[in-house]
Amino acid sequence: MRVTRYLTKINPIISSFVRRKFGKMQAVNFTTSNNRYYLYPDSMSDGTLRAFALLIAMFQDDSLDAPKLSLICIEEPETGLHPAAANIMMDAIIEASKDRQIVITTHSADILEDVNVDKTNIIFTNLSKDGFTIFSNISSDTKEIIRRGLYHPGELLRMGQLS
Repeated sequence: MRVTRYLTKINPIISSFVRRKFGKMQAVNFTTSNNRYYLYPDSMSDGTLRAFALLIAMFQDDSLDAPKLSLICIEEPETGLHPAAANIMMDAIIEASKDRQIVITTHSADILEDVNVDKTNIIFTNLSKDGFTIFSNISSDTKEIIRRGLYHPGELLRMGQLS
């Protein structure tokens, strides 16, 4: 299962997860890599739980009684993750984007520098003087700078020059 494959890369102590029933309620337990212990969600980090939830949403099972999501919006997928784990999450997002549209927001220059991110799809936001959010494509000059490899989008973001 793709969720397990990515989750075990994000948090190597986990080998799998199981859904358990407690009367009318259900919960998830995580199995440790040595298969000796079950871990309850309250013993997992916020980053691991958030990553797990995102992976479940992106790779939901088609056999579920719910309709398959065609659009998933994720705010700051790197939140709570080690930078190396954030790269793994980006790999998952890119894989999932082959089946559905995924929109992410981020302040992370590292995410923008991921080699698998399509640089032509970057949109930035600014706050207008009236307090409205303005969505804009990057300028043709900036696209040319990126295309020629003079700067990466993450570098431009760090310098305040992406817009």
